[in-house]
Amino acid sequence: MVRTFAKCESVLLDQTYHLIEGLIVCFKKAPTIMTVGGFSPEFDYQGRLLQRLGRAEATYERVGLSILATKGKAAVVFTWIAEADVCRRFALSFIEQDARLLLTLAIQTAFEHLENTCMNIPWWDSLRPVEREKLLERMQFAGSSFEERTRACLQFCGINFDQWDYANFASVGKTGQT
Repeated sequence: MVRTFAKCESVLLDQTYHLIEGLIVCFKKAPTIMTVGGFSPEFDYQGRLLQRLGRAEATYERVGLSILATKGKAAVVFTWIAEADVCRRFALSFIEQDARLLLTLAIQTAFEHLENTCMNIPWWDSLRPVEREKLLERMQFAGSSFEERTRACLQFCGINFDQWDYANFASVGKTGQT
């Protein structure tokens, strides 16, 4: 994490923004959750191993995830240092999923990996108990020091948590050159 932070700090201070890549996924409706944070992805959305976490001597690549409101609509944004191939593959595996599942996958990822996730109370209250339980399980247990993540941790869990109607996506940097 220190290595990634130092690189991000350098990009900001030196204004070398071309060293950042990203994927922006746009939706037609306003978000019911918003989040911002970063994590080291162990698996992608296909269940493929990207990097094995938990080894003290290893250096891990980190990806940023933001779910934001923009002009009354929602955007899911992944960002990473351009040289982080693990993060590029992670983001590309997201956009390769069925467009109808992208929002649910983003919500699952937020609850799986990020602590700073805020939600619209009427949306949360309208979820069925089984839906809330699935999200709370991700938040409380997934990837804890007591349980290892499984290959399927980011794959569609069978529940659509909301629908903001996918609009389109854009990539920044080499990501669009695949």
